[in-house]
Formats: sequence, structure tokens, C-alpha cells
Amino acid sequence: MPEKASVCLLSMRMYYLKKKQILTNVALLTALTGLGVGIMDQELRFKNYYKPNSSFPMMLSVFLSLSTSILVLLILFYHYYKIKSRLLWDESISFIAYINLKDIFLIFLEVFVCLIHPVQIFDKKFPINAMLSFPDMTVAYFHLNSLLTILMFNRLYLVLRVFKLNSRYYTNFSPHVVGMLGHIDLNSTFIVKSLLYQYPIRMLIVMIATGFLISSWSLRACEISVDEIHGSFANSMWLVAITYMSVGYGDIVPISFCGRTTAVLTGIFGAFCTALLIAVVIPNLRFTKAERNVYEDFLKLENSKKIEEECVNVSKASHQIYEVAYLVILFSVVREF
Repeated sequence: MPEKASVCLLSMRMYYLKKKQILTNVALLTALTGLGVGIMDQELRFKNYYKPNSSFPMMLSVFLSLSTSILVLLILFYHYYKIKSRLLWDESISFIAYINLKDIFLIFLEVFVCLIHPVQIFDKKFPINAMLSFPDMTVAYFHLNSLLTILMFNRLYLVLRVFKLNSRYYTNFSPHVVGMLGHIDLNSTFIVKSLLYQYPIRMLIVMIATGFLISSWSLRACEISVDEIHGSFANSMWLVAITYMSVGYGDIVPISFCGRTTAVLTGIFGAFCTALLIAVVIPNLRFTKAERNVYEDFLKLENSKKIEEECVNVSKASHQIYEVAYLVILFSVVREF
């Protein structure tokens, strides 16, 4: 009977895992779809493609709200199955009683992050020229929907969850047993560390490229209403690049509070990527065990050759000294006679 119960619990665990995988994959797809629609909406607005009486912006806004509602439902169902999977090992506790404050906080935080999206009827404009360094700048405005679209990038945290739920470390039961024995929780942090350890260069390139593109578009969205120079995506990429490398030539600077905040966050992320790059590159420059053994053998060969050369030189010097001493003795003997 205990064996049957264990098999039943294991099968239920795999069932809940499959449910969580499907929900997370669909949630990520929904989040990326909504993010893409939001970016498209802002780009059309930046290019002034919308006509005054066009209904297309409202259609995009309705689609965004609908996709956001679906995303929130998927997140709630994910947490439901997550808690149900934990209840498998203790059926004496009810579902409501098992939820703690941490679960409630995480659920509300995820729902809040996923609920952020631009809404057409709530869009407002804020002046961004109230900067002491630019008192004579022409009046420019920043749209609230642009800020909400930038905040939609926070939905990309679902990528980490997809990596976690589809990783072999999480889907197999054996790593969980090893982790429990070592008091290690196989969470998203562990999965990311394992990926960085296995594929350091690939992960670093993906992280830097993703952060670079997000920062560039965010700066463009913040500064596009200032002038053509700040609204150019190429100039935004240039500003992000020099901020990444902590150079800061000063030829292009962000003006709005949104742009300056994005630049500060970009600089922090660039410093993090630089530290990560050093941590990844330096170990690759070190010798492996086999390479170190070969290098030590080379050193031994070189040292042995040097010793042989020194021995030969000493032998030659000794022979010369012997010859000189022999000649001196011979000369002294001949002189006496």
C-alpha cells in the first residue's frame, strides 16, 4: 500500500508539473504577444500614422486589455496548481490554510506586474521640459501609455519560469532528491546559475543583447517627443552603448526624467554585465588540468635543456682549465731543466 501511495503521489506531481508547464508557456506567449502589440501601438503613434477618427487604436487597446486579462488568469491558475502540488505531501491541511503571506504577496505582485498595460482612454500627456539644464527647450510631452508600455517589459520574468519548469533539473525527480540532501532549492536562481555555468558565453550574449534592445527602445520612447536626434533609434542605441561601457561622451544626453531613469538603470545593468563578463572570461583563460600538466611538462623540458647546456658549459670550462693548468705545469718543468 505505501508503494502504491508513493506511485500515486508521483503521478499526481507529474500531472501538476505538466499543468504548470502548459500554463507558463501559454502565459509567456500571451505576455510576448501583448508586449509586441503595445510596442506596435507606440511605434504607430510615434510615426503619426493614426488618423483623428481612427478606431484602430481603440481596437489595439481592447486587444491588449483582453490579453492582459487572459495572462492574469493564467498566472492565478499557475499558483493554484503550484500550491496543490505542495499539498500532495500533506493532505491534512486545507488549501486556504496552506497559503501563507509569502504566497499572497507573490501572487499580488505578479498580478500587479502583469496588469500593467497601456489603455487608450486613460492616456495622458506630461510636459518633460521642466528641466533646469534645458530651460529654453521647446515644449514637449511624454505620453503615459509610453511609460506603461516600457513597464510591460517586466513581464519577461516569465522567461525564467519557463526555463525552470522545462529544465531537466526540475522535471526529473532525482535532482530534487539530491537537492534535498544538500539543502538546495532547485528554484529559478539555481537554474540560471546552472545555465550560466554550462553555457556562459551564450547566456551572456543573450542577456547583453536583450538588455541593450530593451534599453534602446525605452530611451527612444522616453525621448522621442523632444526632437529628431533623441527620437532616433540609432542614437538611442549609441547612448545605451556608451552608457553600457561607462564612457559617456556627452554628445547625446537624456532630457526627460523617464529617459534619465532609464539611463541610470542601463548603467547599473552595464556594470553588472561587465562584472559577469569578467567572471565568465577569466576562468576560460585559465589552464585546464590537462593543459596545466602539458605546460608543466614543457617547463620541465626547458629546464632540463638549460641544465644540460649548463653542464656542457661547465664541462668545457673545466676542460679548458685543465688544459691551461697542464700547460702551466709543463712550462714550469721545462723551465727548471
